[in-house]
This record gives sequence, structure tokens and C-alpha cells, in this order.
Amino acid sequence: MGQVQIVLPLGYMVREFVTQRKTNAVGLGDGGNAELQPVEATNFDFGAEYYFGETSAIYGTLFYRDVENWIEPSTTNETYDDQVYSVTRPTNSGSGEMKGLELGLQYFPDAVPEWLHGIGIQTSYTYIDAHTTSEDGSEQPMLGVSENSLSAVLVYEKGPFNARLSHTYRDDHLVEFNNTANMPSQVIAKSLNFTDFSAGYQVTDELIVTFDATNIFGEKYQDYFGDPSLFNRDTRRYSTTYSLGFRYSF
Repeated sequence: MGQVQIVLPLGYMVREFVTQRKTNAVGLGDGGNAELQPVEATNFDFGAEYYFGETSAIYGTLFYRDVENWIEPSTTNETYDDQVYSVTRPTNSGSGEMKGLELGLQYFPDAVPEWLHGIGIQTSYTYIDAHTTSEDGSEQPMLGVSENSLSAVLVYEKGPFNARLSHTYRDDHLVEFNNTANMPSQVIAKSLNFTDFSAGYQVTDELIVTFDATNIFGEKYQDYFGDPSLFNRDTRRYSTTYSLGFRYSF
């Protein structure tokens, strides 16, 4: 069986990029690292679920990760032909530890009017305590990991129609290390919120029409060097997109 899919962008797409970086380098660059070691981890998980309906359940999971050779990007000044460049390369940051819990709920109520049958929610919360330990024994937050994150999805599925409205949130988190100027070395991203919508309608057994909207409220990404009130770094406005799609199977 073959399938043809067509997606048409609608509405608008916006992208802004504002950078405030203080460095003595004459250029920026990215590079590899031939000395990079693979990440290895020992994982332990314990989970429990309770079903209180055919499609409704709550669950919880405790987890622990013992990580070796965690990989993080690091930016340093490098000299080529007597010129200084600010170069970002992946590096191993030593061992790491990650522990936390995840709680979740899926609920599709039965005691609703007939036209609302198929409505439900899916939500989860995750807490993570994570850090890495360098060779000199110093500890620092694990790159890319937020302490708290949350997702919630409002779902409607009935007959040929389905729709989802989702929202995700994550705390401030470490994104990079900078060793090229006088600002604090840690580059931290501010908390993020994203809201998306998707819907689909099955016109026939072969044809499905879809509509998608991403980053509905135009969330901006911002990061800073150590202190947001003193050392702002980047501001990026992610695109808000709308698209209409058609999928045909034959």
C-alpha cells in the first residue's frame, strides 16, 4: 500500500535572533573532538500503574542513572594563523548522576454528554536531580536537564475526527559552557513554555485531512551567562507555523 502526503504552510513564520556576546575573538566556529569517549550509563527504574477504567490510568516511576563520559559542548579561544577564534567543541565532562521521578495521568471520563465522548486528558510531571562530577571532584549541573518539566494534552477522539491541544513547560537549564570572556562560564536558558494544536479528519478510508499549529503564542527562547539581570546573551523567537495537510493511501 502506498501513501501520498501533502502539507501546505499557512499563516506566518517569524524568526528573530538577537545576540549579545562579549569576546576578544575575531570569529566564531564549531569543531569536532577526536578524543571524545562514548557515553555509558547504568540505569535502574521502578514503576507502578493503576487502571481505573478501560482507557484511564495513573502511573509513577522512580529512576536512577549512573553516567560515565557525559558529553557537553564547551567554548574556548583557539588561535589559527595568529588570529583568535571562539570555537565550540563537544567534550567529555566526567561522570554524572541523574535521579528523579515521573508522575502521569490519562483520563477519559464516561459521565459526559454523548457529544463529548472521546474527550480526555494526558498529563505528566517529571522531577530530575542531575549533576556531573569533573576529574578534580567539582560538581556542576548536568547540561540540557531541567529540574522540573510538565506536559498536558487535551484530547478529543470521536469517529473520523481527532484533535489535540498540548502544552509543555521546562525549568531553567544549563545549555553550554563559555570560557572565552569575563562573564560567568555557565550559559543558562530561561524556562520555556510551548503550546501546539493538531487535528485530523478521515474523509474516506483512503483520505485524511490534517491541520497543525505550532508555538501558538510565539514563545521566545532566552539565555544568559550566570546572572540574567547582568549578562543577557541570546533572544530567539521561534516560528509560529500553521499547516494544512492531506494524506492519501492506495
